[in-house]
Amino acid sequence: MGNCMKRSATNSLIAGLAIVVVGLVLLLGQFGYVDVSKLWHFWPVFFIVSGIAKISSSNYASPRIWGVFLILIGALLTLHEFERFPFGFDRLWPLFIIVGGVLLMWQAYDTRRNGEYSGEDDVTVFSVFGGSEQHINSQKFHGGQLFALFGGYQLDLTQAEIEGTQAVIDATSVFGGGEIRIPRHWNVLVRGIGIFGGYGDETGKIPADTTKPPKTLIVKGVAMFGGVAVKN
Repeated sequence: MGNCMKRSATNSLIAGLAIVVVGLVLLLGQFGYVDVSKLWHFWPVFFIVSGIAKISSSNYASPRIWGVFLILIGALLTLHEFERFPFGFDRLWPLFIIVGGVLLMWQAYDTRRNGEYSGEDDVTVFSVFGGSEQHINSQKFHGGQLFALFGGYQLDLTQAEIEGTQAVIDATSVFGGGEIRIPRHWNVLVRGIGIFGGYGDETGKIPADTTKPPKTLIVKGVAMFGGVAVKN
């Protein structure tokens, strides 16, 4: 809990500092001290700030790799704006797809190395140009893999129970979306990477069911031009 609070405070500090700097520059522009029209050349700095936030907010390799990439792409695009680098976003954008694939492979390797899946998965969804809706009632749930390409999936785990204390789901969405519903006494830890997309933890709005032992669901994967939401 302490580390989470520290990472949250660091992210707030970075975001607040960035907002203050932008506000000060705009204020100076109102008084004629800065040519605000030239600020557009610094738009890639947002990639750099996002990368720093990613690195500081996680202890896991995948978010930090993504953060380093954002800083690198931000630096290259900034150099391009000042004619110090020949290629702009119109040439470099496929790098986002390449890095997304690398991160997806890295998470798959990391999952196998750490043994987070034991044998056969309780749920496997592969949705391409379509949708899938699954209701899992297993009382020995230990995880699974969800994948959507130009499609979507809905996974209902509200009647399921985790075997042990935690389960891992690799939930990936490319040009699509996904929704995972969990019981009230489950906690959720999102480790997914968003590339022009994201993961949403929409749990916690309902009081937790304290009559059952707490369980943790870890959600990993890559959301590229799409999103994955976890609800209860």
